[in-house]
Amino acid sequence: MRDMIIVGEGLSGLFSAYWCVKNSLSVAVVSKNERLNASSSEALNIFSEINHGILQSFLNFATGKTRFSLTNLFEKSALSKLVKFGLNSENFSKKLQILTKKYGLRSYEIYENLKLDIGDFDFKREDSTVLFFENQGYKKALERIKFGDKDYEILNVDESRKDFGFVNQNLKGAINLNQNAKINTQKLYENLKNYLKQNRVEFIEDEIMDYEVGGGSIIAAKGLKARYEAKNFIQAIGSNVELAKKFGINFEILPAKIYDITFDASNDLKPQNALLIDDLSMRVLANGSKVNISTKPKLGAVDSEINMEDINASLSKLKPFCSFFELKNPIFRAYNVAMTPNSLPIFGRDESYENLAYIAGFGLNEALFAPCVSKILINLIKNDTSNQNSDDVLLFSGLYH
Repeated sequence: MRDMIIVGEGLSGLFSAYWCVKNSLSVAVVSKNERLNASSSEALNIFSEINHGILQSFLNFATGKTRFSLTNLFEKSALSKLVKFGLNSENFSKKLQILTKKYGLRSYEIYENLKLDIGDFDFKREDSTVLFFENQGYKKALERIKFGDKDYEILNVDESRKDFGFVNQNLKGAINLNQNAKINTQKLYENLKNYLKQNRVEFIEDEIMDYEVGGGSIIAAKGLKARYEAKNFIQAIGSNVELAKKFGINFEILPAKIYDITFDASNDLKPQNALLIDDLSMRVLANGSKVNISTKPKLGAVDSEINMEDINASLSKLKPFCSFFELKNPIFRAYNVAMTPNSLPIFGRDESYENLAYIAGFGLNEALFAPCVSKILINLIKNDTSNQNSDDVLLFSGLYH
């Protein structure tokens, strides 16, 4: 019998399998789809207190200012918590700021050592730049920066404009974040999966529909094609919370869709650093001969279809701030993320079934947190540690917030 079945093949699922291999645990990964459910390139941002544009999207969603219906897309019980989080965001962001940096830096260390096992995936510590198109957002960001803090550099927009590539018009402010990083997520996914296959991790294409239970434990995961027995099970299935609901658990997870737009660009159009666009919740970064744009999350969307109307609407919002905008040989992708109201990932052991654990709800930060959070989870299982006895779970898991 296998030691572990992991349901889901995102980065959190693959990293969970990686730490199983490192702990000499036999493991199989069962997933409906074999594809990367993330941007092809990522800017890893450990400074949650500066780039706050996504918060307004949550508040608009919660108060009915978007076309999505909260009633049929999100648990009603989450509404009050979502609004409360928005109203208290300033106080919570201080805690989130500390935790994001703490666990993000842990993942940086893992990435720096990981290339010895799986090969290069273009992980590089380098600055990111937050751009502001509105004075209000820029003013709030400046208020959060302490005098003399070396993590931040307030830039002169006119002097730095050439470093922003094609996003260089009508800017109100720019702040460099000096401890961020960049990663080629597609290479990471492919190299990590190849390493796992070489180390006898079995990948099974199937959709898990239910669990077989008995005696306070999970006996098997039941898929459309077969049932899979193991000593332990991990759910790493993003925004799909239906399996957890079978056990009476209602995770406060909001699905969202992001478009990934990649196109060829000359050197003068490429930003020197990854750009985090606060007001639009978009990201722009250069990757070799190409530029990648990640759009603002479309909250409540559960499909992964390419909708050019949505893409054009996002690009039209960016266009007034660009000196040039032509998509040369564009490639469009759509992927889904699982977001939580308080931006904390959900991970830990099930309270009723001792051999079931969860890892989900990373939102925009799966590449940032998956390496360290999955390591915490596997150690939790291997050492038979309860959630209550894990400082990491109590501090950082959305299970307890």
